[in-house]
Amino acid sequence: PQSRSDRAAKIELWALVSSSFVWACGQWIVAPALPYFAMAKGCHAFHYAMISSAYAASQMISSPILGMLSERIGRRPILLGGLATTSVVYLLMANVTTVFQLLLARATLGFLSGAAAVEVAFVADLTSKTDRVDWVNMQTRLQSAGCLLGPAIGGMVAPYS
Repeated sequence: PQSRSDRAAKIELWALVSSSFVWACGQWIVAPALPYFAMAKGCHAFHYAMISSAYAASQMISSPILGMLSERIGRRPILLGGLATTSVVYLLMANVTTVFQLLLARATLGFLSGAAAVEVAFVADLTSKTDRVDWVNMQTRLQSAGCLLGPAIGGMVAPYS
């Protein structure tokens, strides 16, 4: 039988790796509607390319920054702060009026998504050496499932928005 602390650790790990799915799904659910939303704001192909690239560039820059910050202040504050801020940025993004505001919103979302590296580090912190590979693999699979299902869900609801 598992001890209470073992069960609590497993629950914490499942919550953590499941948040990878939710985060990835949320990040990509807007993908099918984003080009139309951008065009409604006066966006041209070049602008859209910049908006898409800003997300990836910001994520690439933020991963090491958020990783170092999580070493200093802890993993939980980075992850919880990132989730909360992401929600606020999505609300702001829904109300943008210019292409530049949309670019800024997507760059901010990309920066916040750099916390995915912090999630992996947190999983590593919470697991034993023998279980680590399995849990990191689960986190990666759930994140990939979110990336797969997010656009599918977005594509189903986009015609109604």
